[in-house]
Amino acid sequence: MRANQVDAEVERLLIEALQPDRIDLALAAHEQMNGENRLLERQWALNREKAHYEAERARRQYDAVESEKRLVARSLETLWEEKIREADASNRITRGGMSSRLTPWPPPRERVS
Repeated sequence: MRANQVDAEVERLLIEALQPDRIDLALAAHEQMNGENRLLERQWALNREKAHYEAERARRQYDAVESEKRLVARSLETLWEEKIREADASNRITRGGMSSRLTPWPPPRERVS
C-alpha cells in the first residue's frame, strides 16, 4: 500500500470522526468516564478512611490494656500493627491507582464546535 493511499484513508477517518454527532458521542463518553472516576475516587477515599479508623481503634484497644495482661496486649499489638499495614497499603494503592487513571479532559464545547 502506498503512502498516499494511507494518507487518504487517515484523512477520511479523521473527517468522519470530527462530525458533530461523533464529537457529541465522544464528549458524552468522556462525561460518563469522569463520573465513574469520581465514584472510584470516593470508593478509595472510603476504603482509606476505614483502614485509618481501624488502625486508630486497634491503637486505642492496645492502649486500654493493663500492662499486667501481657498476652492480651501482645495480641492487640499484633492486630494494631496489622491495621497500620493495611492503612499504609490503602494509601499506596490509592496513590498508585489515582495516578494511573485517565486525566480529566474537559474541553470547552465552544472550542470543539
